[in-house]
Amino acid sequence: MRRSFALGLALGLILIVPWPSVAAGPKPLVIAQPVDATTLDIHMQSAFETMNIALNVFEQLVDVTESMEPLPRLATAWKQLDPVTWRFTLRKGVTFHNGEAFNARAVKFSFDRLVDPNQKAPMGTRLTFLKEVKVVDDFTVDIITKEPYAPLLYILSLYLSILPPDTVKQMGDAQFAKAPVGTGPYRVVKWVKDQEVVLEANPKYWKGAPKVQRAVFRPIPEDSARIAALQTGEADIIASVPPDRWKDLRDDKNTRISAKVGTMLYVGLDTFNPPFNDVRVRRALNHAIDVDVITNKILRGTADRMNGPFFKSTLGYDKSIPFFRYDPALAKKLLAEAGYPNGFETVLSALPSVDGASQCIEVAETIAYQLSQVGVKAKIDTLDRATDFQRYRAREYKMYMYAWPENPEPDRYLYTLFHSKARGYYYKNDNADKLLDQGRMTLDIAERRKVYESLHRVVVDDAPWVFLYNQKLGYGIRHDVKWEAPWDNYIRLADIDVVR
Repeated sequence: MRRSFALGLALGLILIVPWPSVAAGPKPLVIAQPVDATTLDIHMQSAFETMNIALNVFEQLVDVTESMEPLPRLATAWKQLDPVTWRFTLRKGVTFHNGEAFNARAVKFSFDRLVDPNQKAPMGTRLTFLKEVKVVDDFTVDIITKEPYAPLLYILSLYLSILPPDTVKQMGDAQFAKAPVGTGPYRVVKWVKDQEVVLEANPKYWKGAPKVQRAVFRPIPEDSARIAALQTGEADIIASVPPDRWKDLRDDKNTRISAKVGTMLYVGLDTFNPPFNDVRVRRALNHAIDVDVITNKILRGTADRMNGPFFKSTLGYDKSIPFFRYDPALAKKLLAEAGYPNGFETVLSALPSVDGASQCIEVAETIAYQLSQVGVKAKIDTLDRATDFQRYRAREYKMYMYAWPENPEPDRYLYTLFHSKARGYYYKNDNADKLLDQGRMTLDIAERRKVYESLHRVVVDDAPWVFLYNQKLGYGIRHDVKWEAPWDNYIRLADIDVVR
């Protein structure tokens, strides 16, 4: 009985995948992020730091390059049979980490699970354009869209992750979320909540075992503690290095900074309710905030101001659209016209860091001060990462600071953030809905660009956000680690090598 109790206690504390561990070898690669994973079930999350871990465990049918060229992954080939039907030939001889076979049944199961309304999978909201997945034979599937869908291959490369149907059914969702099984280059060895996620190289990976044998993801919320871990060698890669510490890591002989792309920080507004249901109020807030002060003083020049929700790298970005100029007098005039000559009180909700954007509370305090100069008193509501998305979906926020990683494919994030039938929690615009629908159905690249250029202007004119900046994401890296910041910001362990 004592042995049984001890075993049960151990399993309750450490969640172990039933796969024998490799013998102790070289020092593991340690990656420190600001927060722990929310779950290890890739279907049931939407957090950037969680995806960093999960994308090493699970795989998709296709991959894409930085230039948006599709590459084979679990699918070896594909062709379009008609405007809404795509046929995929699946890779043979692939197994999940526990030996369950990968096949067409697994693809269909994964899709059906993602779009099942009872599952409430966050990743499923990205697949609303899909109608169904049909099994043709064991290694062929047809993916049928509701309408012609231009970015199909790109979206599949991130959001249709393939799970083992028998394993999920046997384990149940709760246990699978703690000890998942995929086909990827790494398998989960253990997850100690708020301490570490340990991944081990998959020796049977279809592309061959990766170079890094073992990796550990550790949550270290405090910036200074994360940086200290890198400088002392306790961590090999750290995410979300605040701009005021870049120089320290560049000057240290053992560390360096790598930054390629960024993440957009914005202030979302509840446009359904007063006072933000009046476009004059929304425009007033944009004129009341001096974004250049934030990017130059707080972020030390590591962020670029944005003229709307489009990154410069995103299809449809229109550089001719002017920034909202900093003009407190105009902001006061617009507020008075909207019926708020003395301003109003509100709440600005913000996380300390989100999707790699750092110093968010300091930025929020600066925004609150600048708003106070035009009569808008914004109380700072510091959010808890464990509950913020539930509050967001419950439409509790009035003003909220959120982020989105830089990406060249507009449908990936603009549809999610602005279409009333996607999230739709705080914004609805019929013209935006129409253009978003048109953009995803337009196959000609030149025509598609024009659609999104129109969308860019519509959204800026309607000002559902306070448009802020794109902050470059700085990764701190030990000099003996061969790796650079990725184009899509996701840490893929198979791309890393270490020279100890």
